[in-house]
Amino acid sequence: CWLDAIGIRIANAYGMTECAPAIAGRGFNSHMFATLGPPVPGTEVRIVDSAGNEVSAGIEGEVEVRGPQVFPGYYDDEEENRQAFTADGFFRTGDLGKFTVTGELVLTGRSKEIIVLASGENIDPTRIEGAIGQLPFVSDAVLVGQDRKGLAALIVPDMDKLKDFVAEKFHLKQESAADLEDDLALREKVKKEINRLLQPKDGFKPYEKLLKIDFLKKEFTVGEELTNTMKKRRHVIEKKYRELIDRLFK
Repeated sequence: CWLDAIGIRIANAYGMTECAPAIAGRGFNSHMFATLGPPVPGTEVRIVDSAGNEVSAGIEGEVEVRGPQVFPGYYDDEEENRQAFTADGFFRTGDLGKFTVTGELVLTGRSKEIIVLASGENIDPTRIEGAIGQLPFVSDAVLVGQDRKGLAALIVPDMDKLKDFVAEKFHLKQESAADLEDDLALREKVKKEINRLLQPKDGFKPYEKLLKIDFLKKEFTVGEELTNTMKKRRHVIEKKYRELIDRLFK
């Protein structure tokens, strides 16, 4: 790290409100960069796979934590608490990570559905994705925007139905799928149609409207972007389309 080279020490740490907030931290005497350090004293942190089994160092999974600083649960919300805690008392952070062979924590993404914007708003993407799915040409859609200034949507379109929608709604005729995918003005028109569905009268907040959309050329498949139960593997989608997502938010 160039900051370290000029005598400025950076001590990374990891925490969250539910853990008051410390979970792990890298001290000033550590020379291991790109990690968040080991768990703080008295705190147990483990990485588990989708079945809840603890995995070895270097394997990505969900970060779970147990310790005296972890809160006892959400007030008057038994269902949320059942989902938030394991049977043996570990709190499911919703973060993805892995341990190095030296026991230092590295975060790699998010596993929970909730998207947290850079401004701090928490957003349930499934509600907005459901609204997007009302449009006849949408085969699937995934919302992105974690730690960003707003939201964008990656849409898997049925191209024939999209052509029909464009012709009927905007009186435009596109000759090919490439025309539809590359037409920036058309994407802006479609985005506005989506945002018409995200109105306060229907329970949506102003910050839940989309800043950008893009069309994907490949459908989501089981074992890659989808689980066996057809749930979206959001961290996989975000990793696969990282460059596209970065371009949307430039």
